[in-house]
Amino acid sequence: MGMVLKQPGTFSLEVPNSVDVRGCLNRAAPFPLSSLEFSFAITDGNRDVLAAIPPAQRAGIPFERLEELLASKKLLMVKVE
Repeated sequence: MGMVLKQPGTFSLEVPNSVDVRGCLNRAAPFPLSSLEFSFAITDGNRDVLAAIPPAQRAGIPFERLEELLASKKLLMVKVE
């Protein structure tokens, strides 16, 4: 996946824990329920970008929760200048 961020700012990208995958409704035999798990292939999720955001501007999300998401590779912080 790729993205182009055209506006300056600090962005957080969060992936869902899992996404259910179901078969088409017109299948003669049921398709087993599956799920996809996503994570970023990164080391620290740009923790330094997160740490630079003042607490009042973190949308009310506790810093500890954001750190948990970074540690589980479910959150990526991006700064565009």
